[in-house]
Amino acid sequence: MHSHHRFAPVLASGEFYGTAQTTKEVSGFVLSCMSPVVPPEDMQLHMHREATLVMILEGIYISSARDTEPPRKAPLLIYNPPGTMHRDRFAELSGKFLGIALCNSSLEHALEYAPLPEQPIGLHAGEAISIARRVADECAVWDCGSELLVEGLCWELLAQVAKCNRGNGRIAPRWLKKARNLLRDGCALEFGVSDVAHQIGVHPVHFVRAFRKFFNCTPGDYLRRCRVEKARSLVAGSTLSLSETALECGYSDQSQLSKAFKRYLGVSPREYRQNHRARAQN
Repeated sequence: MHSHHRFAPVLASGEFYGTAQTTKEVSGFVLSCMSPVVPPEDMQLHMHREATLVMILEGIYISSARDTEPPRKAPLLIYNPPGTMHRDRFAELSGKFLGIALCNSSLEHALEYAPLPEQPIGLHAGEAISIARRVADECAVWDCGSELLVEGLCWELLAQVAKCNRGNGRIAPRWLKKARNLLRDGCALEFGVSDVAHQIGVHPVHFVRAFRKFFNCTPGDYLRRCRVEKARSLVAGSTLSLSETALECGYSDQSQLSKAFKRYLGVSPREYRQNHRARAQN
């Protein structure tokens, strides 16, 4: 472990940063339906010793897992292998998630049959999402048959994650990662797909197709999400006016900034700043 991670908290089995409405244990799995308790700006780097699945049921989530570049609306399922170090968090203190921790024996058993991802991966569509929702629903109406049902669903869920991992097994080429970094670092600048494609020396059509294939969104979608995340950070942590923030993040005016906030975060920039300051005073 790198020295700057030395004092990062290591969460115990089944432990997540949230208030649990329901916690259940079945053979090899610990399940918790939770709501967030840590404001996004206060979330610290931490590690899960065991493998975990996190299903975002409600709210907007910020994660570094593959295919989840920030921010991402629910539904979203994230698989974290053992020892994952991250600071994944909700964009606001609102939302709901299901956390599933795998004991080491369950993980070893699963790996005998299917290659689970070696890096965090995010899924936002498909059979895995449906199965995770069924697990969350069953936790809310637990009865004498739930334990057997949920255990089976958890194994199904791991199988679906492994299946998606096989489909996404190829690593994005270096030039495509460079393009993504250009979009992220220059999200406040005015440029188009052709400009980025020209900088990395590929045809724009090939660039767009490869970007969607490996990152599950278009370059434009990614750029918009990066702008919102930069704006969210400035609204919460700077003294810039909202109009200044809009220009700093590549929006033509405050009205565009407000529309983007409403679309991705569900609140206006003014409301977000007021909520952040109110929390800081408490």
